[in-house]
Amino acid sequence: MQIKAYAKINLCLDVLKKEKKYHRIRTVLQQIGLHDVVTVKETDAAGIAIECDVPGVPLDRRNTVYKAALIMKQYAGQAGAKDHVSKKGLLIKIQKDIPVASGLGGASSDAAAVMNALNKIWKLKLTPARLRVLAAEIGMDTPFFISGGTALGTHYGEKIRPLAPIKMPPFLIAIDGQKKSTVEMYHLLDLKKTGRKKDLTEYFVGSLKKNKSLTQACRNFHNDFETVLFHKKMASTRQLYKKLLRSGASVVLMSGSGPAICSLYKNEDTLNRAYENLAGKVRFLWK
Repeated sequence: MQIKAYAKINLCLDVLKKEKKYHRIRTVLQQIGLHDVVTVKETDAAGIAIECDVPGVPLDRRNTVYKAALIMKQYAGQAGAKDHVSKKGLLIKIQKDIPVASGLGGASSDAAAVMNALNKIWKLKLTPARLRVLAAEIGMDTPFFISGGTALGTHYGEKIRPLAPIKMPPFLIAIDGQKKSTVEMYHLLDLKKTGRKKDLTEYFVGSLKKNKSLTQACRNFHNDFETVLFHKKMASTRQLYKKLLRSGASVVLMSGSGPAICSLYKNEDTLNRAYENLAGKVRFLWK
């Protein structure tokens, strides 16, 4: 079975406080068209084999798709699935277009794609809500990708509430900085400077319920990780952020903990001019 694993951007992201291992957040997630292609096949060979067209991606149990397949195998066994589920091996092929470690959720989306595929292949009949519970064992982003769309993520990001779908204005995604680990990015945050825009998140969520103009709602987009843009370790991302602000964009914001940056435009002409000016000058560019 072949399935598309779509990327996401964070339209709002509030970092509220730290609790033991994780930070409490509140975020509005939006699925976008950029995607990987994940193929899942049963094999006669034992175990879980992974292939990927991007060098450096781990092909063992460190990969999220391995974890996803293992969780589904374990669930199938507990659910009394047919013997062939435990006896068959799996081959998972990943064709990557989502940049690795970019803040766009590629690894989490790949894992969710495997879970959705195996749910169908093995006829487990798991609901999206149940799949999201299992997906949270892989990572806090993974539950969102079970259904995608537009959603509010709370707690550590893993509690998902679907929102009314939105039609995004013209936008592009650009990357020109090296990824810091998510853990490192959280360490760079000053929690005294975060969580101050959570009211904007609530207003944006409310505006979706009332079908207000997205052009007006875009003014509420924000990401608390932008508070570290002026840290010396963020020089490349900061320069790109400033460049996008000068490109005619209506809104510029980081996705997740970066380094991907999303810039939104009033029309296709402005988007295309910005894209042409950046083409060949940044590490990654997509529209």
